[in-house]
Order: sequence, then structure tokens, then C-alpha cells
Amino acid sequence: IDSLLAKVSVDKQLDISPRVGISFPITVNSKLYFNYGHFRSMPTPENLFLLRRYSDNNQVIRIANPNNPLPKTVAYELGYEQNVFDEFLVRVAGYYKDVSLQSRLVYYVNNNNVVSYQKSEPNNYQDVRGFELTLTKNRGNWVQGFINYTYDVRTSGNFGFEYYYQNISRQTNYEATTRSYYQEKPLPRPFANANIDVFTPSEFGPNLGNQYLLGDLRMSFVTSWTSGRYVTWAGGGTVTGVENNLQWADNWNVDLRISKTFKLMGVNLQIFADIS
Repeated sequence: IDSLLAKVSVDKQLDISPRVGISFPITVNSKLYFNYGHFRSMPTPENLFLLRRYSDNNQVIRIANPNNPLPKTVAYELGYEQNVFDEFLVRVAGYYKDVSLQSRLVYYVNNNNVVSYQKSEPNNYQDVRGFELTLTKNRGNWVQGFINYTYDVRTSGNFGFEYYYQNISRQTNYEATTRSYYQEKPLPRPFANANIDVFTPSEFGPNLGNQYLLGDLRMSFVTSWTSGRYVTWAGGGTVTGVENNLQWADNWNVDLRISKTFKLMGVNLQIFADIS
């Protein structure tokens, strides 16, 4: 098929991504800040290059489009930071992200279903908004790290239809019953992350042959929590007014890294263990 079809060059894309960051000192220990920026991201390779076909008859069933515009995110953030006791930094921030031009698969079907394929098109959008609270400690001899809590609300949707039939009757019936262009508004799913390092000074504990047995000992905890997603269950059918009546259990995870550093003849030797 590569030798039978004509080829054309991919269009070049030029994008400008302005970004602005402004901070307003309130006191010597606090500030108000605002961030604004445009960001572009690369689509997944299958939405750029994939050409899928049946092996038995070479029928094309999926076509990517390398000329699709790059997905675009316009982000806003307004926050406040406060120094506490010269040891902790408290940050409270609200954010909004407008995501557009994301790829989705659109089906095209001819009258007798001989031609039926999917094409990647930039018709999906998303709105992300929420606020986060972060406590950071990046100094000290025993404990450092951060704890973050985020309340996140996301809505998404599509422009146009998911199917396009050459048969006018099928297309009319599809457009009358489809929900493909409805906006999805799932319930918020807060999440939290923490990275805590507990460590000892290099010269701590018993000294044995210029080696401090309890010195340079570090334990790093990486933890995460995400509230369970909501689902609708009405006994296998649908009931008017029943929506998001069940919730999956929350997801918890803790990873641990333990390490000990030895200094031998001017060289640092580290022994570590990872537990996921």
C-alpha cells in the first residue's frame, strides 16, 4: 500500500507560547503570585503516524493525521506563599487549565460498510480547575520534604459527532440518539502526595574505624492517595435521577527507599534498598 498511494509532505507548524509570572511581596515572609502561560504538547505517536489495516484484505481501518495541530493548554494560577519559622513554606494556590485540540477517533462508514475506518481528529477539549495546599520543608538536619493536597475538578467533551455515515437515514437516526457530544462532568476526585526524607547527620552515632554507624542514614517515603472514582449502578439498567451513586475504594500507595552512605578512602559508597 505504501508503494501504491501518493505521498505529500507534512505541513509545518509554528506556535507561540507566551508565559508570564508575576509576584507581589506582601511582607518579608509572604508573597502573592500569578502565573499565566500557553503550552503545546506532542500527541501520542499513534495519533500522528499509525496506519492500521486488516491483514487478510489490506482494508484500511484506522488513519492517523500528522497535520493535526498540537494540543494546546492555557493555564492560569493564583497563589499565596508564607514563610513559617524560617523552616516551613506554606503555599495555597488556585488554578485553571483550558485544554483544547486533543485527538479523538472519528468513524467514517460508506453505504454498504465496505469502507469503514477511524480517523484521528483534534475535536476533544477539557477544563481543569481546582486548588492545592502544599507544606514544604527544604532545610534541617533530620527531616525534609513536602506534603500536598489537591482538590481537582475536570470536565471534558467533544466537538462534532463520533460517527459519520454516508447513508442519510443512518446518520439522521444516529444524530437523534447519540450522546457523543455531551459534556462529561464527573464528580471531583481529590488527591494528595507526600515525599518525606528522614536522615541523620554524617557524624552521628558510634564511631568505628572512622565510620559513623548511624551517620548518613536516609529513609525516603513517597506516598500518594487518590479518592475513588464514582460510578452509576441501577441493577443493570438505567433509572431516572440515579447517577454516581457508588464510589470505588480510595487508592493508597507508599514507596520506601532506605540508603546508607559510607566514606572509604575519599570515595562515597552507598548501599540502598527500594520497596515499592
